[in-house]
Amino acid sequence: MELTVHRLPIVQKMDPHSCDQLNQ
Repeated sequence: MELTVHRLPIVQKMDPHSCDQLNQ
């Protein structure tokens, strides 16, 4: 789970759309 939190910021910059899916 810790890895996911660190990956979130990276994904948001690379693919803002991916962040929306992770949020849901």
